[in-house]
Amino acid sequence: HVDGVYGDYRHSGIIISNHNQRPGRVWFEDLTIEHVHARKSYTPLDEGCFRMWEGGADRCAIVEFGKGACCGNVTLRDIGRHEKQSTKAPLIEIGEGITIERLYAENIYQTTAEGVTAPLWENKGSVKELIEHGVQH
Repeated sequence: HVDGVYGDYRHSGIIISNHNQRPGRVWFEDLTIEHVHARKSYTPLDEGCFRMWEGGADRCAIVEFGKGACCGNVTLRDIGRHEKQSTKAPLIEIGEGITIERLYAENIYQTTAEGVTAPLWENKGSVKELIEHGVQH
């Protein structure tokens, strides 16, 4: 259960994955992520920082399912953001090859400043059963 994630994130705020792709199956069951209110960071990196930003960190989702994660029941509840600058980073991303048996999504939303674009949801994986309540499209 992950509850109460707030702030600006250069990369992702929450990552559910098989870190470093260790051998074997990585299974997440009865996972709840709720009360997440975050956005992408607009602070540029100084020259001494790790340069992942140029490698695509600006595209990292706030809530990301990636790198070999297999999930049973997942609940995403009360997840939102307000973006002041355009970004290619989705609020929620289910990466390629990721499977989720049952996904319950409730109160997923975002707002943007005038003229700003940001993707809400990107699903490149497989969600076998999706139940939505109050999800912005």
